Amino acid sequence: MIAVQLLIIPWRTFYIYAFLNVFLFVVIYSFKGYEVDILSSLSSCFISYILGSFFAHLIMLLIVLLTSVSFSQKMFLVSFLLSAIYFPIISNILWNIQFKKIKPQYYLVVGKSERIKAIMAEIEKASLGKIRVYAYTNPHTVAMEEKIKLSAVIDKLLIADPSLEPQAQDLIMQARQNGKRVIYLPHLAEDTLKRIPVELLELFEEYYKAVFQREYMPSPAKRILDIAGSIVGLVLFSPLVILISICILLEDGLPVIFRQKRIGLNLEPFTIHKFRTMKGENKEAKLASQEVHRMMKISKWMRPFRLDEIPQFYDILIGKMSIVGPRPEQPEFVDRYSALIPFYSYRHNIKPGLTGWAQINYPYSETIEETRVKLSYDLWYVKNRNILIDLKIILQTLYTVFFKKGGR
Repeated sequence: MIAVQLLIIPWRTFYIYAFLNVFLFVVIYSFKGYEVDILSSLSSCFISYILGSFFAHLIMLLIVLLTSVSFSQKMFLVSFLLSAIYFPIISNILWNIQFKKIKPQYYLVVGKSERIKAIMAEIEKASLGKIRVYAYTNPHTVAMEEKIKLSAVIDKLLIADPSLEPQAQDLIMQARQNGKRVIYLPHLAEDTLKRIPVELLELFEEYYKAVFQREYMPSPAKRILDIAGSIVGLVLFSPLVILISICILLEDGLPVIFRQKRIGLNLEPFTIHKFRTMKGENKEAKLASQEVHRMMKISKWMRPFRLDEIPQFYDILIGKMSIVGPRPEQPEFVDRYSALIPFYSYRHNIKPGLTGWAQINYPYSETIEETRVKLSYDLWYVKNRNILIDLKIILQTLYTVFFKKGGR
């Protein structure tokens, strides 16, 4: 891209296109253009790169026009064609070449297959077959031939059941003596799946209790990001705030803002603010699908793009919420889920968020099983969160909103 730009454009305007290149990278990243599941599929690559390229060039064009800076129309066209057509093809080819060079890693798993087979199958699928189970073994019945296999066939020893670890000490020593890494299932699952399945939480209960019961120190960088992001959000969306308020008033009158009790940090209740999308008032806790008959006309275009969430920038500014975190639930749902799903309350170790890891990775949940899966993403974020992950989530929320995915 840069080589082509140097041949076509004059040096005095090169900085515009250098900025475009960076901006292009960021927007394609926000459309998951560099995710493994996207890179491995040529059709997914095209979708991600075309959308990312279109939005990047559109916004850049508006910036250039508003600032009256001279630019090469030919360069804009070439840049778009390269990023939308050439880049996805090259990215997909390079990924497949590189992926073929990666040798599968075979694991000897210490644990009973009936307890962990589903998790291991998901890990194998997520790794695109590069992580494979060689065999499951119970230390009580380990034979000499398994020790021979350990040195000759497997690459790593996986401790998948902590209750069997004391009996597996000879096997662990044998693995280390043969230069094989000994790893634990929580690390492998979290790194590969980017979530913590509830089954894994129950299996490694003591470990995860110690992790989630430790004191969480608030991050100054996260608070700065929240304040800056909420101010930018309120200013940027102020024209929409006026327009939406007028539409709600015309359709159903006051109030424009809907206030509702939600559960936040450390299980403390707080009042969340949203644009009203329902007619009348309902004080009972209900799922969105149960109130379709009460939806106003404006909500049909407001909800899919999350525009009803704009007032929550105020909640972020005053410190009740964060830009990134688990979505806050109604007290009745929190009580119900806490009684039925282990570890559910630990999602409240941090402030709730406008968007979150679960929102960009899993659709809207209504059943207990779906809530269990969604919790696994929330708890992964609670355990592994940092400012870089926050920035990734903020960027990829654009993809979620555009494709109308994720939960509310």
